[in-house]
This record gives sequence, C-alpha cells and structure tokens, in this order.
Amino acid sequence: MKKLLLLITGWASALNLLVLNDVHLGLDETGVPRLGGNTSKELFALILAKAQKEEKIDAILLAGDNCMHGEVNEGGSEILYKTIAAVSEMVATHFPEIPIINSIGNNDVLSHN
Repeated sequence: MKKLLLLITGWASALNLLVLNDVHLGLDETGVPRLGGNTSKELFALILAKAQKEEKIDAILLAGDNCMHGEVNEGGSEILYKTIAAVSEMVATHFPEIPIINSIGNNDVLSHN
C-alpha cells in the first residue's frame, strides 16, 4: 500500500491509497488466462481479499491496463468495456464504501503499440 501526502493550502494529511495496476484481467470462460502475464478473475479476487485485510484504505487508484495483452485489438470495444466494467465491479464489491479512481492504460484502448 502506498501513502500519498496531500498538501492543500497548508493542510497536510496522509492518505492511504491502494494502487492496483496492470491487472490484465482475462475474461475467458475457461477461467485460465492466456500466457503472457494476464490475470484470472479468481486470482484478482484473491488479491482484493488480501487487500481488504490491510490497514485503513482511504481511496483506490485503478492505474490502467485492465485488459489482457492484445485482447482489445482482437475483441474490439465490446471486450474493452466488459473488462473495464468487470475490474471496476470487482473492486467496488470488495470495497463498497471506498472511492475508486479509474484511469486507462495502453492496453485499455483500441489499437495501440
């Protein structure tokens, strides 16, 4: 867990920020991700369950690369939206009261690299 120091007009406070990046979630019906560093839903759920046991979390940053490597180029916008929604919903389910900031990575856009 990373801590972010906020300095706003002389006021300072430590913010406990959970940063999740490069999830590369595989939505394959088999549940087994393709080779190349992709993550299954089961593994991501285990990671989120472990994070729930950490100290107080004030906010969550989903720092992009939610989709599997090359999947968006093959599956188009439908798989893009499904994957980003699945990652966001899994995080929101595990942390229903915590604000989530979602950003897009290079694997979360149509046609990259």
